[in-house]
Amino acid sequence: MNMKARFIYLGGIILAASCMFLSCSKDDIKEKDTPAPVVDPAPESPEDNPSEDDPTIDDSQPFYIKNKYNLQVIEDGEATTDPNELKRETLTEDETEVIDAINVFSFNLFHKIYETGDAGQNLFISPYSVQQFMSVLANAAGEATRKQILSVLQYDGELSKYNACNKVIKNLLEKKQNIFSKMVVSNALWVNKDKPVYQSFLSVIRNFYDADVFAMLFDSQDAGKAINSWCSDKTNGLINEIVDDGPLPYNLFLANAVYFFSGWSNEFDESLTAKEDFTNVNGEIKKVDMMRWPAACAVAHASLENMDAVCLPLNSYFGMMVCLPHKDVGMNACMGQLDAAVWKKLLESLEYKMVDVRLPKYKMNKQLMLTDVLIKLGAGNIFLSDDAFARMTPANLSLDAVFQTSTIFVNEKGTEAAAVTGGWASSNGEEQEEHPVTEFKVDRPFFFCIYDRTIGTTLFMGAVNQL
Repeated sequence: MNMKARFIYLGGIILAASCMFLSCSKDDIKEKDTPAPVVDPAPESPEDNPSEDDPTIDDSQPFYIKNKYNLQVIEDGEATTDPNELKRETLTEDETEVIDAINVFSFNLFHKIYETGDAGQNLFISPYSVQQFMSVLANAAGEATRKQILSVLQYDGELSKYNACNKVIKNLLEKKQNIFSKMVVSNALWVNKDKPVYQSFLSVIRNFYDADVFAMLFDSQDAGKAINSWCSDKTNGLINEIVDDGPLPYNLFLANAVYFFSGWSNEFDESLTAKEDFTNVNGEIKKVDMMRWPAACAVAHASLENMDAVCLPLNSYFGMMVCLPHKDVGMNACMGQLDAAVWKKLLESLEYKMVDVRLPKYKMNKQLMLTDVLIKLGAGNIFLSDDAFARMTPANLSLDAVFQTSTIFVNEKGTEAAAVTGGWASSNGEEQEEHPVTEFKVDRPFFFCIYDRTIGTTLFMGAVNQL
């Protein structure tokens, strides 16, 4: 990497952080009203809320969250690692291995959905949210199903080590936030109040995945509303409904939510946004709002055999990689070759240069059923096996379905995105020298990925085939 270009780039980030971000807020990016927070009603009678004298309640336990109903806990005496030991600033070899596994799984999942989806349609998903969901599920599963889940997640080590690495990675991701950016990863489990749950499982998902755990009366009138309220709260109001508000025919419901917000390190100038042509994957030409920087900026750029790419910095830590297939290659051919190995090669090929970026404003909302995709990837046991929840509960349960709801807003100020994955059982300062400017005009279908530029974890992926 050219050292002088590096300093120019870093100086630009510092200047942007101190000056340009002052005008950026989450309301600038999210072009909608945020709903008022939902307040849970107070219990109507003493029977609705556990008494402080109830011997089954121990508020000192990390796995218990006081709710309207008692959570039946089976004490099996297993201890877990103290999660405070996992708060550190750097990655070990084990955590780097897990990040590599996450990225391989992410591209495997994205490709399988892209291949089996409607041709020419847009796609947006958070593979990281699915990975978190599946990680919690691995701790609930019996031996055979657990091995299958870890294989799909591309990890062949011990589950306890995987849990610890996930915790370190989550800590590092969430720590990289300030007034200009936010990253939150949340997990939750709702269990029917008459289903007993092992203490060891609850301790693991609370300690390593910070999961909220609730006892639930699924046939109550506000069962679905409680789940939807949790989703709305954890996604800053971007995702407000994933189930019906009323009674639900479930015995348990497991969810993960990922919320991301960040302003660009180099904001686009709103006065320069203009209608320009965008050629959809079917050849149709549409007029779109094309954003543009006031001047070329130093950003990471790469040219591979079938595409060009730039990394648009989202504060000092995150970035949006935009991959633009060459005109003679096309989107589908490019997507067929873009896997974790090509992604790694792409990252290694990045070089800082002056680039004139033009990017369309866009937003997407997607709802995806993931059941068939996970079965095709090799995780069929979670839907079919009697041991799908063997380490969570003695009740004979397996998942009925897994789905994800996701949304993203991209405009001149920055990016805001969220995803909820759910499943249920029915049950720059010195004078700059002149540099050649590379034009990067995104006027045709493209792939994008939001990722952590410091540790390399892929968080969200999308394919824009039409606008």
